[in-house]
Amino acid sequence: MVGQYIAGVAIPAYETQVEQVIAKLNLDGGGTPMVIAIENENGAVYRVFTAIGLGAYVRSTQAMLGLGMRDRLADLPTSREGFDSRFHF
Repeated sequence: MVGQYIAGVAIPAYETQVEQVIAKLNLDGGGTPMVIAIENENGAVYRVFTAIGLGAYVRSTQAMLGLGMRDRLADLPTSREGFDSRFHF
C-alpha cells in the first residue's frame, strides 16, 4: 500500500479502485513533496499519500480525476490542513 491510512477512519468501498490507480503511479519525480488526501463517503480523510515533485503530483491528481473524483482544494491558492489536494466522489 502506498501512503498511509488514518487510524479509526472507515475505509470506503471504492478503496480497491483508488489503490489500483495509486499503485501504477510513479510518485517520485524529484522535488517538493506534495500531500494528497482521499476522503471516504462521509467526507473524512481515510488515506494520505505523497507525490514528490510537480510532475508526480500532476500525474497523481489526473489519475484521481480519471476515477471521477473531485479535488476540494483545486481552486484554492494554497494548501489546507497540510494537504495540497483533497479528493472526494
